[in-house]
Amino acid sequence: IKIGCSKNIQNRFKQICASYKFNGSLDKLSLLTIIQCDKYKLLEKHLHILLNSKRIINNSRHEWFKTDEEFLNDRLMRIDLNYYKK
Repeated sequence: IKIGCSKNIQNRFKQICASYKFNGSLDKLSLLTIIQCDKYKLLEKHLHILLNSKRIINNSRHEWFKTDEEFLNDRLMRIDLNYYKK
């Protein structure tokens, strides 16, 4: 799972896919969800904190996480998205 912010989601997704393939992965990436909000940097920070234990490379500059759907849903249910849309 990749968590990040972008003004042009489709272009950013294409960049990530190209980079992912360049690094030797044969897996296909898919876009799971897009959350539009005003406080996007704060939401991104909170998501990183909630998923930190599943970070692939334990470095705050990396935004990749390995988790299962149950763990992800449990963490996401803790977030009130309305707070970030104000």
